[in-house]
Amino acid sequence: MKKNLLREFFFIALISVSISLATIVVHELGHFFAGISEKCDPMKIILIDSYGMKTYTEMECPETKNLAIKISFGGLFTGTLFALLFYIVPVTQDRYFSLIVLGFNFIISSYDLLSFIGYVGFSALILLGGFLITLGEVFIIDKKLFGEEK
Repeated sequence: MKKNLLREFFFIALISVSISLATIVVHELGHFFAGISEKCDPMKIILIDSYGMKTYTEMECPETKNLAIKISFGGLFTGTLFALLFYIVPVTQDRYFSLIVLGFNFIISSYDLLSFIGYVGFSALILLGGFLITLGEVFIIDKKLFGEEK
């Protein structure tokens, strides 16, 4: 049976966008819970800021660098756990979606960690994230479009 390439492409695109949006939510929840664990008062989580097209979590916390580092790494940590969950528990038939989650999480986290890791670390996370997303998409496309049918 001949595969419908356009239908498969839209399926992959829809799943990838959905997973990316879910990764944003999980990432921001990581900041939220890291702040709560450090006795901060959470204000709100902004998933889409129409002014700057950014996502962020607002909290009232004491201004310390160690606290900022912990809260910043909270998003990276929970996003990485989310990617691991996609790998361990195959929600879909493709574990390659975990690469997309991990790559997207690295890209999101690079902005949070910029002041701590500098531009070299920022660039490395962006490149690594883009590589993982591309790798995941290539594996999924290869499996869906050119893999053997059962």
